[in-house]
Amino acid sequence: MSKTVLDTFYNDLNQLKLNQFPCGPGKWRQEKEPHYCQESDAKEETLFSLQELARSDIWRVKEDWSNEISSLRRLAVKKPTKLTEKYIFEHFKTLRLVDKGINDVDEGLLKFANLKELSLTGNDLSSVKGANLPRSLTVLHLFANKLDNLDELARSPPKLQHIGAGHNNLTDITSYITPKIWPSLLSLDLSNNKISHLQQTIDCLSLITSLRSLSLVRNPITLAPCYYGYTLDKIPGLTILDDVSISLDDRLSFNKVSSLPLEWDNAIIRIAFPSVTNLRLPPTNEEIDEGSCTYPNQNEYSYFVRFCFISAGVSDHQQLKPFQVKETTGEVSPVTPKHRKSSVSSGRNSRSEKPSVPAVVVHPETPETDTIKKLKVNDKPNVEGIPQDEIVFFNTDAVPWSEEPVQFHKGIDVRCSNLHGLDVYLHSAVQFTLVEKIVESHTEVVSPDEALTPPVPAHKKQPAGKDKDKKKKKDDKSILKNKDGELLTWIKDEPTYKEVACIEVNLATLLTRTNIKGELEAQLMEPAPECERRGSFSSHATQNQSNKTNPKKGRDKSAKSKGAKSPKVDKAAGKKKPPASPACVPENKTLMMSYDITRIVWSSTAECRAAISANGEEG
Repeated sequence: MSKTVLDTFYNDLNQLKLNQFPCGPGKWRQEKEPHYCQESDAKEETLFSLQELARSDIWRVKEDWSNEISSLRRLAVKKPTKLTEKYIFEHFKTLRLVDKGINDVDEGLLKFANLKELSLTGNDLSSVKGANLPRSLTVLHLFANKLDNLDELARSPPKLQHIGAGHNNLTDITSYITPKIWPSLLSLDLSNNKISHLQQTIDCLSLITSLRSLSLVRNPITLAPCYYGYTLDKIPGLTILDDVSISLDDRLSFNKVSSLPLEWDNAIIRIAFPSVTNLRLPPTNEEIDEGSCTYPNQNEYSYFVRFCFISAGVSDHQQLKPFQVKETTGEVSPVTPKHRKSSVSSGRNSRSEKPSVPAVVVHPETPETDTIKKLKVNDKPNVEGIPQDEIVFFNTDAVPWSEEPVQFHKGIDVRCSNLHGLDVYLHSAVQFTLVEKIVESHTEVVSPDEALTPPVPAHKKQPAGKDKDKKKKKDDKSILKNKDGELLTWIKDEPTYKEVACIEVNLATLLTRTNIKGELEAQLMEPAPECERRGSFSSHATQNQSNKTNPKKGRDKSAKSKGAKSPKVDKAAGKKKPPASPACVPENKTLMMSYDITRIVWSSTAECRAAISANGEEG
């Protein structure tokens, strides 16, 4: 059902009761003021009394929809016969018909010959015909409607000085915001829309030389690092941007920035995880006993954070390593890359930040990764409006377990040229999962030239600068042999992966702020196993000491490990023992993960040049 502006106006006009007491030419009016000694009719009111009654709370009416209602009511009391239909239409200079369900701007609006300001905020308008607007109109508010374009408005419009079209669904304004259509436009409010192409939008607005105030708050283009600088440099006559006055220093900081060869529609989100506290202690490896030729399998444990993020339309320059879930174990293992590349940058483009090296990036499933079903870390979120191939897996660098909080020093810079998709993605919560990487080593019989020393834990590695001759002598003594005298070498198996814990972070704050950080209690992906000392560091040391005092412990089990016999003879050596379950979290302590997420913003032309230089080095 159509509801026009004129119908709504008549309805509101009737609420003013211009023909009812105390207004209008009713029998309650005294035509002449009575003589001071003459008695007046009790049913009649003097003009003064009617004016007082019209201002009283009893007869008060709603006057917020126009500035001219008060004067119209006074006239309805004083000279009611003057209120013809033509006079009433010409009397109104402002109309605010807000939240009235209007869906049609009809020709009846042309009756308002002197109308200057019209607000149709909060209605159901999908289009507005400029030809139906009064020629006298200078201010038009169309906030919170259902507009996806202003094409109809741009056809034969009045000479508007201000257009407010925020909180709609506008995307591309280049076809209807031109200096030919709006030669007198001083102020434009397009906040809270879906405008996502920075360069073409600002280049279009720069042609309107009369423009002095512009608001693009909460549009996807504001996520670009140089949105502010590019806008200032391209529109030199602008004095207010996003409701903030522009200073001379701001303008000078971005002098000639628009001439730089940058990808203006490319946003950068820096994601870092400063620390993980109270991480469970990994199990202790069985002791290597060279004297009895016992070489049990050795496990190396490291940890990284894995997450999904939108990353579309960026330049590719890095090999990737997808992950695949083994249906039999539910663990993750690397598969062969298919020459696809990552979208992670080194992060040297933002100010006041040290350069960061990107971690391995995992792209969407290839034919080899169709079995990614079991682990939640491999489930992509379904975000309406974003294709699945634009949602990408990212991994931080893997770091070993530490008694102190585990720190991931290298952050990840995620680039995305789909600004609208990024805006949608930031409205959702993102899961960050802590993954445990397990690399198991076993021994195998080799020729003398291939014999190697056993793997040395990171904390026992020889510092740089030591005497090479001493190291060589030590290596000669550490050549491995089995009980038959055959030489052995250590072989690392393919890594396996287990989810440890996860956190969910709401990123909507990044739409209005440049940084969010905090620390959250992590949700364990599996219950911690029971243990006597609750995985404390002292229990780890106690177990090591026990193995040293009892070297025979575990020999029977280790005799079945790879390399205890020649692989040509020993058929049992082919079976690999699964990694031991991780130790539990220390008692009464909660696993905590901290995060630091920044939307990169460049604050000067110099920083933009630095970004170009950094991208050139990466290429």
